[in-house]
Amino acid sequence: MLNRFALIAAFVLVLPGPALAIKDHKSAAHLNIEKSPFDEQRSAIEMEFTAGGTYSEISHADRSAVIQALDRMESILKERSVDQLNQREKVELFNAQEIVNAKLTLASDDSRLVCRRERIPGSHIRTNICFTVAERRRMQERDAQGLRDAQARPSQSDEK
Repeated sequence: MLNRFALIAAFVLVLPGPALAIKDHKSAAHLNIEKSPFDEQRSAIEMEFTAGGTYSEISHADRSAVIQALDRMESILKERSVDQLNQREKVELFNAQEIVNAKLTLASDDSRLVCRRERIPGSHIRTNICFTVAERRRMQERDAQGLRDAQARPSQSDEK
């Protein structure tokens, strides 16, 4: 009876911890103007746009949208703190922040590196093959298009 109680108590105490940690990780903002100076955060975001960075797989359109939103935020702040803004400016600022965070979350997910152990053809040796999520999606789309193109072409036996 005591062991059953201890086991149930352990599950009740231990299981919510990882669930909360995952929730917090998912809701973590890429840009939070109340957390640290805007200029520092903007510089860090722009550095992550480079190859191999957290946001390296961001599309050109999304990158432009992020930069426009960052510019809009910078023009609203003009060396002021959030507390010094009127209500309209705060709404505009936080809307721009949401645009930035939404686009960066997508880019972050696409830039995540996924590795698999695969056997080299003609060998028993396994090696790590790593691609970003976006690269894997592009390869899948390219292969599917190649298959559709091959199926659409008439075969040589059909031409005779």
